[in-house]
Amino acid sequence: MNLFHLISQVEKLDPQAMDQLVSRRNIFTQLAGMSKKAALVAAPLLIGSAFNQVLAGNKDVPAVFNYALLLEYLEEDFYLQALAKPGLIPTGAPMNAIMQIKKHESAHVALLKGALGGAANPRPSSFNFGAAFDNYPTFLAFAQALEDTGVRAYKGKAGEIKEAGNPNDYLTVALQIHSVEARHAAHIRMMRRGAAGGGIMQAGWISNAEANGAPQVVYGPGNPATTFPSEGNTTQAGLNLVTALGTTYTAAEVSEAFDEALDEATVRSIAGPFIVA
Repeated sequence: MNLFHLISQVEKLDPQAMDQLVSRRNIFTQLAGMSKKAALVAAPLLIGSAFNQVLAGNKDVPAVFNYALLLEYLEEDFYLQALAKPGLIPTGAPMNAIMQIKKHESAHVALLKGALGGAANPRPSSFNFGAAFDNYPTFLAFAQALEDTGVRAYKGKAGEIKEAGNPNDYLTVALQIHSVEARHAAHIRMMRRGAAGGGIMQAGWISNAEANGAPQVVYGPGNPATTFPSEGNTTQAGLNLVTALGTTYTAAEVSEAFDEALDEATVRSIAGPFIVA
């Protein structure tokens, strides 16, 4: 999820390269008209040249890219395993949604590997998601946890973004990427709400750090907690909004208005147990 840092490095090296990186949605729009094989080849080439220049000029970038790549490996494999289990995902809209998300994860893997070239870390030998695929509601709970972790991980890198001073500044691009991730997370949460036989009465956003059956650590504080508070946080910029706003809004409503960031170490601790080797 370190694409924020990746974009920042590209902009520093070549501001014109940002013209090709307006948003991840635009990249997928271009890929949609290609065959699967052609898309996987073309995705890295869309921005691979600029990324390779960054890699040559900054020895820290491979570590950043490989952190993002590990998360993409994990997410891609999660959806691959789910789709491979007969009868797990209902046909129709649920199946279509999961297949589309999986396509996105595969495109991300291809993009990052193309950018890293020989510096790309290999895919872990296997991933074990335990009971995640026991039934459809459990699968959705795990999917929610992974997607919500991704949103928090993106925001955890937002502080690294610097204004470029041109129409394609870092913040604009970062927010476009973050918004797509957030929509994916919201869609999974609403799929849980509508799941037959196991629907969870939750909205498309996080309220009071409530996990609703997903792993609680995803919604708790990071490290340090003062910088990365839990999703139940009601204090912003040093101001307790519940107190400041009086009886206008409840603590739950205030917490719903903000996504809280998550640090890299905590993100790795969430992902680590699923990685066999």
